[in-house]
Amino acid sequence: MSLESYSKYQPSSIDLRNSIVYTLTSRYGDVVETASDTSSSSVDTSSRLDGFKNSAYASQISKGANATTPLDAYDRQLLVVDPAVIDAEIGYPDGSIARWKGSWSTGLNRPAAHDLSLLDTVTNKAITKVYTRLSSDSKLLQVLGELGETIHLIRQPCLLFRYGVSDYLKVAETIRKRWAKARNVAAYGREISELWLTYSFGWKPLMMDINAGIAAFQRQLQSDVYQNFRVSYSDKSASSGFVGNFSPTTGPIVHVTFNDEYECGVVIAGKARIKLSVNKQVAQFSGTLPDFIPAAWELAPWSFLIDYFINIGDILECWAVAQNHDVSVSSITSRQISKATSKADVRGYTPQLSNYSKLTGSGSATLYLKTITRRVPSSLPFPSLSKNAHWTVPRALNVLALITLRKADSKFSLRE
Repeated sequence: MSLESYSKYQPSSIDLRNSIVYTLTSRYGDVVETASDTSSSSVDTSSRLDGFKNSAYASQISKGANATTPLDAYDRQLLVVDPAVIDAEIGYPDGSIARWKGSWSTGLNRPAAHDLSLLDTVTNKAITKVYTRLSSDSKLLQVLGELGETIHLIRQPCLLFRYGVSDYLKVAETIRKRWAKARNVAAYGREISELWLTYSFGWKPLMMDINAGIAAFQRQLQSDVYQNFRVSYSDKSASSGFVGNFSPTTGPIVHVTFNDEYECGVVIAGKARIKLSVNKQVAQFSGTLPDFIPAAWELAPWSFLIDYFINIGDILECWAVAQNHDVSVSSITSRQISKATSKADVRGYTPQLSNYSKLTGSGSATLYLKTITRRVPSSLPFPSLSKNAHWTVPRALNVLALITLRKADSKFSLRE
């Protein structure tokens, strides 16, 4: 594969700024103290694309080869910014008044980041789905059906040939008996020859059909049965929490919380073929040893309960499918989208100042990150061992119902 790497990078950033003015005036209206906060923080809004150019893709596709190339790309954006508006004041016993007025947004620059555990889970589910698809939509039954049709094509001319030979022998025996009484060997030979020519011309097409059917049967046993697949799986998650308290110009507290949303999807494309040994076993109407391993696990006591917490059954099923298939992966593409929303609420609390006569303000900002990654692995991995972290009330009820049913089955006995 002739590959040439390329990269496109677009640097970009947006500044979030504070514009807060603090004044302390005496009871006579004189400005005693002033301060300001004009700080800023930068938000990365760049994008990047790294990949490879395949100059020989046309010839590779024409030959049925995989021309997919790896790819890495990301895009960062600042979707929305709503600065927190600060408008607060407090009066002191001596008649002086402290005022804070302006906007604040520097603490809303929390960057978006992906949930890597979600990516692992979705990738695991997508891999499992590929093997499940190959198992449920497997062409073993199709192969069996095609072999059955081929056997039927052989069987029909064989039956006609058998009936024809039987008729020939009956007619020949009748001719032999008739000419045996007349003892005319020459006439008997002529009539038998004509009879043979008549039947043999009818048998010749049947023999050709039988030979063609046998050849087709042998070709099917030795052929590769390909099955293209494209499987996708996606999921979402969210998290929330506390970022921190900020006090611009030693004034009101800005309480910042976050609420992040994650979305991840994985697409796996490729093709699989049933192994030659499996074709032969199908032709002999026999199963394969790997087929019995998942079945044995399913029949094991309480295996269903273990599968609720850990994916042992899925891994065994995938292993069994892999033993019967040669899997070639064209690409594994993952797409991750994350939105990090920071929310600022202005609160009237500092250790020294607690009684604001006026206090308003709230704000938010949402940062966006989208990442696309495409890989071209040499083979499809097995799903990794993972725990089921989603323990919900319906799942608990299902487990209790299954346990109750299993106990009832264990107590069941046949009555005479």
